[in-house]
Amino acid sequence: MVRCWLVMWLLLTLDLAYATGIGGSSQVRSLMAKLLNSHFRPAQSVDASHIVLAAGGSFALTALVEQICNPGDGILIATPYWSGLDISISIHAHGKILPVYVPLDKFFLPESVEHYEEALLSKDFGCNGIRVAVRLSAALSTHSQVSSLSMAFTSRAILRSSFVEEIAYTRNRTLSQAYSVVSSFLNTNQMEFIPAYYGMFVFARLRNLDTDFEAEKRLLACLKTRGVSLSTGSSYHFNEAGWFRICYAVPISQLHEGLKRIAFGVRDYLGEMEPGLSV
Repeated sequence: MVRCWLVMWLLLTLDLAYATGIGGSSQVRSLMAKLLNSHFRPAQSVDASHIVLAAGGSFALTALVEQICNPGDGILIATPYWSGLDISISIHAHGKILPVYVPLDKFFLPESVEHYEEALLSKDFGCNGIRVAVRLSAALSTHSQVSSLSMAFTSRAILRSSFVEEIAYTRNRTLSQAYSVVSSFLNTNQMEFIPAYYGMFVFARLRNLDTDFEAEKRLLACLKTRGVSLSTGSSYHFNEAGWFRICYAVPISQLHEGLKRIAFGVRDYLGEMEPGLSV
């Protein structure tokens, strides 16, 4: 009872108020700077003053576009890109997205993301419900506040040094193992894919469909019938049909089951659309 009262007292006195400073909680920004410097090897040391906090990655991008662009300005984005940017940029910030089609063997190279300047708790720590994103900028303001409770949870649970080290070790080990399973499956089934250097997704062509996006829809339907959900490349504005994004950040047993269902789904598609062919 005393412990519960103490926790509530701490929340009421420290957390249930506006953050100090225009960039968000000074404590969280300091912890984020420490994390970026120790685990991301930045070209220039990151200081808490360089960091602006926002209520999620989309909000951070919207704030960035609002402050560097005038309504109607064009923004070049290499495809494939997350379709949520259409909302963040085109609708919320009134920018105009100009897709740039970059060869896939160039798009996913490590050096293509070396200037990445945003960190998301939802992707980097698997905490989708804790809407906190970090943007590195010396002069960006989001004109809003991140939830005080999210800040409390972030500073006391997620960004604890022991937890960060545990996540880093576990993530590297389990994601490497999962990626080996996925790449082995794709190679065995002679499915083209782009090697993954970071993250938890791999972009793979389950079937060469050229630009037949109606056939892609049918292949997607076959996969759904088998109980597996994948995102199509066309949903990320990619201009070739048959590409899908596979997430491998799942337990290995589920990953094996999902890959088996993908194989069955492709086989069903071939039987329906291309009789006589097999996976």
